[in-house]
Amino acid sequence: MAASLSENLSCHSSNMCRLSGNAATNLERPGEEPPGDRCTRRQAVRPARTLAKKGNIPVGYYKDEKKTAETFRTINGVRYAIPGDYAQVEEDGTVTMLGRGSVSINSGGEKVYPEEVEAALKGHPDVFDALVVGVPDPRYGQQVAAVVQARPGCRPSLAELDSFVRSEIAGYKVPRSLWFVDEVKRSPAGKPDYRWAKEQTEARPADDVHAGHVTSG
Repeated sequence: MAASLSENLSCHSSNMCRLSGNAATNLERPGEEPPGDRCTRRQAVRPARTLAKKGNIPVGYYKDEKKTAETFRTINGVRYAIPGDYAQVEEDGTVTMLGRGSVSINSGGEKVYPEEVEAALKGHPDVFDALVVGVPDPRYGQQVAAVVQARPGCRPSLAELDSFVRSEIAGYKVPRSLWFVDEVKRSPAGKPDYRWAKEQTEARPADDVHAGHVTSG
């Protein structure tokens, strides 16, 4: 999903690109703002950076000083909320949300954001809901795994889902293993429970595995 934000960007070397409105993309060093120069809307900006917001933001987390310190930071006298959402600035000036860094999957040096893969999976007519997590892999460190709630009477194979999602996402993001569940666990507000999803992959063998996937002992 892309949302139009600002005509002008302020690019701070390779470490921060701050939008001139009340949002910013904080890059590799959250909490630090290195010097930089003004750039135009269409100037190339390195992708996959962390969004930050200033202006009307909360005071912090109730009775949680550690989480407050991690999320709310003051940069050059300006207070920002940096929840860990990654995004990239497109050539037309829109900002594409990629996902939450804390649940990203590192597979063979590539970063995979579960939300993008989940959206592709849920586009399949046999899939009602899905969560995506990383599982250990001896070669790549982690591989992408899908925990899927199929629609009643349906049970799509991993090969079917593989073929379907490849038109939407890159090959390295495609799930290599699949677990079926009766219901995907979410909070009343719809927030995904990735810890629960991870537990499903650890509790039993996958229901379907990609031919090239090797499970670790």
